[in-house]
Amino acid sequence: SDGKLLIFEVKSLPNLNRGSGVQLQKIKGNNQLIDIKDFNISEGIYWYKGSKKRILNDVKFWVGQRAQSGKKVPKYFNKNFKFFD
Repeated sequence: SDGKLLIFEVKSLPNLNRGSGVQLQKIKGNNQLIDIKDFNISEGIYWYKGSKKRILNDVKFWVGQRAQSGKKVPKYFNKNFKFFD
């Protein structure tokens, strides 16, 4: 909810026993994880703002390691920080 985006490889997620958890993104204070989406990085990311589909092909800026805090969302991203309304 603090407007940060983090992109990491799914293979960096460990297989855990049922009931165990894993940190996806470092979150400070009272902020919380709003949305999560899997995608093919070669196709870029996309989201809908109203009825318009926005596509961002160059995502290198947001790529990092799992459990990092991430970087500010792209310009024109949804104000509710969700990929789909």
